[in-house]
Amino acid sequence: SEQWVQRATTPDKPWLQPGQIDQDWGYQYQWWVPRGNQGDFSAIGIWGQFIYVNPKADLVIVKTSADANFKPHEFEAMTAFRAIANSLTDDGWAWAN
Repeated sequence: SEQWVQRATTPDKPWLQPGQIDQDWGYQYQWWVPRGNQGDFSAIGIWGQFIYVNPKADLVIVKTSADANFKPHEFEAMTAFRAIANSLTDDGWAWAN
């Protein structure tokens, strides 16, 4: 349901907010919420695997990967996902900083 998705992607404790447990991500129910969250969220697996969801853009992106050095590239992947989402929305902004 929409309510479950909202609960699952909204960190409900101060230490789970973006910038607390990781510099760029908040966390709730196995979903990672990026800083500057505007409703987008991701499942992030080992070695650079992502499921990115942006409801505003009606978009899901799945990225498979086997990059043992994935950690430095997480921000690049999120930037690319958000750029794609922005290109699909009427106003060009599916998220904001």
